[in-house]
Amino acid sequence: LKVYPNPASNGVVYIETALNAEKNIAIYDLLGKQVVNTTTTSSEINVANLNSGLYIVKITENGATATRKLIIE
Repeated sequence: LKVYPNPASNGVVYIETALNAEKNIAIYDLLGKQVVNTTTTSSEINVANLNSGLYIVKITENGATATRKLIIE
């Protein structure tokens, strides 16, 4: 699982997995509020509407879930 670029400054984050199947992506701020929720087969996620700061990205694919930290500049 790759989440890049991190920190993100251009409004786009790429999420690559070994399976490249359909994945559900949820992004939470540090207060636990969900700010993005999308299902996609693409690796590109638009984060241009997020403010600068630290976020938690939760990726669910084929029943497996992983979380990563994401910094938006």
